[in-house]
Amino acid sequence: GKYTDISIKGKVGAVGIAAEYFSGDRDDNIDADAKVVHVWTKANNITWHAAYATTDVGKAGLVGGNSKFSPLGVSILGTAPGVNGKIALGNFGNTEDTVYGIRADAKIKGMGVQATIGKLKLNDGVALDPLDPNSVADGSFLDLIVTRSLGKGSDIKFSAGRFEKATSFGTKLSVKF
Repeated sequence: GKYTDISIKGKVGAVGIAAEYFSGDRDDNIDADAKVVHVWTKANNITWHAAYATTDVGKAGLVGGNSKFSPLGVSILGTAPGVNGKIALGNFGNTEDTVYGIRADAKIKGMGVQATIGKLKLNDGVALDPLDPNSVADGSFLDLIVTRSLGKGSDIKFSAGRFEKATSFGTKLSVKF
């Protein structure tokens, strides 16, 4: 297999833009492309992000090992351990998936607050259970992450997320010695 990964990042005035196009084959030579566009700006001490991403048949087994493809940086999308450990709900990037949304980052009373709302469609709207046509994962998600510094490089993160009928809560403590 082979892969090409092209990305750009820059600013035009107060607006930042980043885009990535990954064109590759899984180890079994099945096409596995991924695209992301991300724009951001700061207004009234809030950094606003908007992102759109799509993947083909999945990143599992990609040549080049591009397993860090994470649109919007939220805790509920993806399979890698994040703020919520291994209880991520959305599983973005393993099938023919599309996600878009808006994220706001702010500092409130010394804490970092990240709130995200978006839409996620997994497996191109195909039913997850062939016997249940209503098992399509195609819905809105919400995500909130609050980070509090504990000093000397240590912090604690609390997160809550919701996708379709599933809710996720988590805590992550990072300590530097």
